[in-house]
Parts: sequence; C-alpha cells; structure tokens
Amino acid sequence: MKLLTVTVEYEFVIVCDDDDDEATQYRIAKQEAREAFLDLDSSNLDINICDYERYRPSGWDEFCIPYGGDGNTRTNEYLKAREQNG
Repeated sequence: MKLLTVTVEYEFVIVCDDDDDEATQYRIAKQEAREAFLDLDSSNLDINICDYERYRPSGWDEFCIPYGGDGNTRTNEYLKAREQNG
C-alpha cells in the first residue's frame, strides 16, 4: 500500500461588515469553514494528489492514522511495510 497526500480546495462565501479588515475577514472565514465543509458537495472540489514522500501535509506526522486504511495503522507502519516490500 502506498500513501498519497491529498490537497482539497473548496470555495464558499462569507458575509463581513464593510469595515472589517483582512485579519477579521480571515477569522470569520475560519469560523465558518467547518459549517461550509459540512455542506460540501464533492462534485465542486478541486483535488490534487501526490506521493506522500514528495509532499507531506503540514500538521501530519508519522503517528497519524491515514484515511482509507483500517483505522488503526499509523503512517509510520505503512512506510515501514512499503520499505520492507520494496
């Protein structure tokens, strides 16, 4: 099994006051992101896939459990198995 890093881009719209600065707009966007993701329609996603060894996602370490596996095996275990199997 190989590990792939997936980057997803999704567009949504927020409402801000006319005088909100960029930092406030960013904060509001982050606050609304979870709700927007819950409304997500996967047909509107821009998805990029690359090899995990070429691009490791920020905030992800080798003790995280990848999506799509058995739900228990950690990233470092997949890497070890792949290395042993060539």
